[in-house]
Amino acid sequence: MKASDFHKLTNSYHDVRLFNLRWAPGGKGPYIIRQLGYAPGDPAMDVKPFILQPDGTWLLSYHLACLPEHEQEKRLFHTMAEVVDVLDRIGSRKVRAIDTLPDGVSPEEALQCYKNTTARLIQHMHHANPEPPPNAGF
Repeated sequence: MKASDFHKLTNSYHDVRLFNLRWAPGGKGPYIIRQLGYAPGDPAMDVKPFILQPDGTWLLSYHLACLPEHEQEKRLFHTMAEVVDVLDRIGSRKVRAIDTLPDGVSPEEALQCYKNTTARLIQHMHHANPEPPPNAGF
């Protein structure tokens, strides 16, 4: 991607990427909604990865990774209906974003948390037994 592909965070479904982690029964969920951008009001316009939480607030991915596993799970979408509901609800609302690390967490610690969380998510995905989508031609 080039620099012009990045912009301020939005609540538009056109700007988000939906990821199915596929460890729920049948490989349907949980889901993560991700967007690369900079938080509103960031004078440096520093592009970062954000995850949308079910309450409609964008959370810095590194912040999420530093939370305990049970807190991370609360911030996932467990059904596609939840995904659609939140995206519909926030579409015209002002963007809310948390673009800082948790108190007392250094950038180095956050990076390690991010690596650990990513490895855990991938491990879950390897143990999933997803089904192909209906009419996918498989």
